Amino acid sequence: MTGSHEEASIGNTNNLAEWTSGHRSFFAQETISASCMRVNDTHIFVANVDGTIGVYDHQTGQQRERLKGHTSGVCNLQCTHDALLSGSSDCTVRIWDLTTMKLRYILRGHQATVRTMHVLDPALVRIGSESEAQYQIIATGSRDSTIRIWRLPEKDANPQASTNASLAVRALDDSPGHDSSTINSSRNQFLLQTCRGHKAAITVIEVDGGKCVSGSEDKTVRVWNINNGECEQTFEGHTDRSKRSWMRFTY
Repeated sequence: MTGSHEEASIGNTNNLAEWTSGHRSFFAQETISASCMRVNDTHIFVANVDGTIGVYDHQTGQQRERLKGHTSGVCNLQCTHDALLSGSSDCTVRIWDLTTMKLRYILRGHQATVRTMHVLDPALVRIGSESEAQYQIIATGSRDSTIRIWRLPEKDANPQASTNASLAVRALDDSPGHDSSTINSSRNQFLLQTCRGHKAAITVIEVDGGKCVSGSEDKTVRVWNINNGECEQTFEGHTDRSKRSWMRFTY
């Protein structure tokens, strides 16, 4: 936790939190390798290569929940004020309600590992020809070389709806000449845009001011308009794929 004197020590025992001056440490109940972590004001989330996510109390270090559902390792975690988002190598993004710790929705559409995510504060976004409306936006980057822009599902969204839509969305994605307006239907109602142009895996994305910037293993950086999914600029010049998974962007 950058800029803090608190530290979570991950181990494989069930000990309670140990307290020292200006320092908090505890042994998390993880029996295999942790893949990523995320901290909010109340919890520490530890994702694992088996697809589970341990939820620990920020103050005591005690495990509160273990979120299960992903069928492969979790690669990325993000938080909103009331939801935890997890991207996985099972090609999905799962959204967990932070009040109930239950699954809220599954975002399906990517064809490979969801490597990176960015959550944008509520913003005005135009969906096709419809009027502008305010939504909380999620951008996801994948090894399938696409960036997808989603609207954060509401609390009352039916998780089963995305399960039933999975095969239909994948069939549309693989069809020749398709576009994001075809996929953006009742079968996948939260997908706003699919950004296509990179030739290799997306390694990092940043979103700000209606623009998404993406870095890829194809050695390029691209700037996208999240309202229409179009690539506005491509920066070339790198001679090797990016090995750093960070980028800062202000528009």
